[in-house]
Amino acid sequence: MRRSDFLKIGLLFIVSGMCGLVYEVVWLRYLSLTIGSTVFAVSIVISAFLGGLVVGSLIFGRQADKTKRPLIFYAGLEVAIGVLALGVTLILKNLPAIAGACGLPGGGPQWLRVVLTFVLIVPPTAAMGGTLPMITRFVVSELPKVGKHFGILYSLNTLGAVIGTYLAGFFLIAHLGLFMTALATAILNLVVAAVAVVLHFIVKPSRPGGEEDQPAPEPKHPEYSPIAGRRRQLLIVAFALAGFSSISYEVLWFRLLSSFMVSNTYTFTILLVTFLLGLVIGGLIYVVWLAKKNKDLELFAGAQLILAFLGLLSAGLIGFSPIIKFYTGEIFGFGFRNIGLFLHAALVILIPATVIGIVFPLVVQLTTTHLKVTGRNVGITYSVNTIGGIVGSLVVGFMLIPLVGTQKSFYLIAGLNAAIALLVLSVDQQAPKRRRWLVYCGAFLILPTIMMFPADYLKNAYSETPFGEVLEVIEDRDGNLAVIEYSSEVTCRNFDCPERCSKFPFRHRKIFFGSVSYSSTILTSQRYMSSLAHIPMLIHKDPKKVLTVCLGTGITAGTFTLYEELEALTVVDLNKNVVKVAAKYFKKENRQVVSNKKTKIIVADGRNFLLTTQEKFDVISFEPPPPTTPGTVNLYTREFYELIADHLNDDGLLTQWIPMQHQSDWLDRMLIRSLQDVFEHVSIWMPAREEAVILASMKPLKIDLTRMQERWARPQLNQALERVGYLDAYDLLGVFMIGPEDLDGYTAKYEPITDDLPAVEYYLSRFDKPFDHNEFISLASSPARLLTGGPLDLERLEHEQRVTGLMLQASLAARQKDYPAAKKIVQEVMRLGESDAYIQHLDKQLYDCMVSAKAR
Repeated sequence: MRRSDFLKIGLLFIVSGMCGLVYEVVWLRYLSLTIGSTVFAVSIVISAFLGGLVVGSLIFGRQADKTKRPLIFYAGLEVAIGVLALGVTLILKNLPAIAGACGLPGGGPQWLRVVLTFVLIVPPTAAMGGTLPMITRFVVSELPKVGKHFGILYSLNTLGAVIGTYLAGFFLIAHLGLFMTALATAILNLVVAAVAVVLHFIVKPSRPGGEEDQPAPEPKHPEYSPIAGRRRQLLIVAFALAGFSSISYEVLWFRLLSSFMVSNTYTFTILLVTFLLGLVIGGLIYVVWLAKKNKDLELFAGAQLILAFLGLLSAGLIGFSPIIKFYTGEIFGFGFRNIGLFLHAALVILIPATVIGIVFPLVVQLTTTHLKVTGRNVGITYSVNTIGGIVGSLVVGFMLIPLVGTQKSFYLIAGLNAAIALLVLSVDQQAPKRRRWLVYCGAFLILPTIMMFPADYLKNAYSETPFGEVLEVIEDRDGNLAVIEYSSEVTCRNFDCPERCSKFPFRHRKIFFGSVSYSSTILTSQRYMSSLAHIPMLIHKDPKKVLTVCLGTGITAGTFTLYEELEALTVVDLNKNVVKVAAKYFKKENRQVVSNKKTKIIVADGRNFLLTTQEKFDVISFEPPPPTTPGTVNLYTREFYELIADHLNDDGLLTQWIPMQHQSDWLDRMLIRSLQDVFEHVSIWMPAREEAVILASMKPLKIDLTRMQERWARPQLNQALERVGYLDAYDLLGVFMIGPEDLDGYTAKYEPITDDLPAVEYYLSRFDKPFDHNEFISLASSPARLLTGGPLDLERLEHEQRVTGLMLQASLAARQKDYPAAKKIVQEVMRLGESDAYIQHLDKQLYDCMVSAKAR
């Protein structure tokens, strides 16, 4: 085949690979809306996707050796991919409604969700799986060059996957939305099919016509001899184990690096791009330099042995991630942070991924015994490697990490690589004695290399900080979780003013999940978290049934138990270990809410729980991770709020936390717009710095001041409110910031966050300016029009609202690192007669002596 013709086929295959990865990203997002965002749910979706590729490679691999018009067949596969993928996307887009109409809210029981996922995903991915063997069979003409030609196609297809991952993660979904992205991708599949039909008439296949009935041609290289019989079977087994180890490393790399890097969709995209890019480079290295050496067995064994040491080296480099993160941040700054993330990922992943990429084409070369079975062999090798990868991801994620941790998982996978090298060596009957001994010695050296690692090396690298004391680190299938305590004795040593800092003793704890600070007991956090409960419980007439989603430290949930009106509290959290540490380390702050007889703990995805329950509640409160965290946007969309509305009683109230400083001003308005599209009343309350509490209801809101003050007078409740800086009802009403009428003007020109357009997760696409404190203050309105019952001290209310505005200005100064200005504003507030616990905390600690170094 002429190079120009090969190039045309290669370009088609790049586009084909790009489409496949885009579909995977889109379907994963859609399915998370119905079956949940748990690690198990994500694993099932990925397994179904890969399983479909296995089925397709086996079925269409055989067909590739029989068809006389492979490009026409390939065009048919591309049409099938486009049509089926678009159909599946349409179903997934409406799956929550379809499942509910069929009496299967949330997709039904877990086993049915698994079946449903496979039934939907396997047909289009089976068509995808058939493209590689079909095109390989079309271009291959000589048995000794099977691996080389396959390596080119494999590299180009994976390069397409790199492009698809990058475009989907950085541009397509952010601007087009999920469905339009899938539609554009389906159109591309149809274009590829049309071009393939045209190429059928102008490009001749490499194999001679009627070759199926002829004996295989003699190889051009006398030293070349394909592996057959039992030796071939052993190679296939070795390749399956290699797939197991490769994806196991991928799981470990992604899991650990995402715990050190910023937790967002862009980080995951960069990690996947880096891994796939390594596969591309590895495939091309084989094509350009290694294919002509005809020493594929030695290469296979050597690659696995080298990969064992590189896997251990990558674990060692991950331990230096805090240092790497610091220096890449210093060099590239915030504006070019993604470049720093890519370099960080490349340092750990790129070289071992390159070695992984070398292996696939050489195994295809070794195991192809006859040109007439090229397609079938590509299908078999692809499928066993993929099956190994599926098993590896499940075993590492659900068994090894929970049982032995990430560090020992690295040890075991490195040992497996060494075992694979020895297995391949047993197949190589002609390997020189010297090379055999090299492999034996290398395998032997794995153990002393492992022994060089300190115990808990990776755990300590993840959790240790000079600013605090590590209380516990848990490695489980859901991710890494750490509890860290900060105290004046330890933390103040790292400030510019240790003596002044130590004059005002403090002690608080934080939960970290991966790289995300889930929750904290610092007073500013306690204030906004307790406000999520205090505001609706003081306003609602008779709040008997409450749902709170995302437990964290349990402060919000524990605050609900202060109210004697409460009869039942349902707490839903995705992670069982969060429940464990909340009960163990935060029982004082959360009033032992986990063991409270009124509390029911449910470990589940919050959205999926609402899909599967018929219960209704008087108050629903949400405090998920920040909206930019991967998957969290599912708890901030318009459709999600519609789901909440269905589970609120007629006079029910919703409180939702939005960290206004965490995303752009544009996205803040979109987040609020999503609530306004569903609820008649939406107001914003600012209890602590830029931490907003959104109060929403389906009916116009009325606040009975007399009832609020009567509840406030209860001794236990009064003390709890005072501890977070609320001395009376006016203090709480004073954090009311913007009412429904003024909020309409704030969001009028903005579209909402939706399931189809999860813009806040792709926050770079809508970054206009940071949260605008001053504009927000200018929109402030009074809650006076909402108040009923009892005499109203309007002057006092206006005073407290002015204080809230000043505190927001202090937050702006602190955000700009002008801490003296922030402290000056707080002292101005104190001169106005305010000196509650919250203001004292800001004056004496938070704004008193800050440094550029960041506490973990």
